[in-house]
Amino acid sequence: SIGPAPESDRPALLRQSGHPGREFNSLLGGPLRLKVHDSDGELAPGDSVIFAATRPHVMKAVGGPAKFIAIITV
Repeated sequence: SIGPAPESDRPALLRQSGHPGREFNSLLGGPLRLKVHDSDGELAPGDSVIFAATRPHVMKAVGGPAKFIAIITV
């Protein structure tokens, strides 16, 4: 689960980064904002997404904790 970050940590959490492989995320609870390269959107419980993990990306819980499953392949 990802909860809202303390104010002092927020700038670091908003930096996009990438890694080898593909990434699948399925949101179980709470809203989650996801940015992959130039695409930006909010996921709701039950939503899922898959993308090339080499593309810069970042996730952030919105308004409270978010729970999700992430599967990363290399």
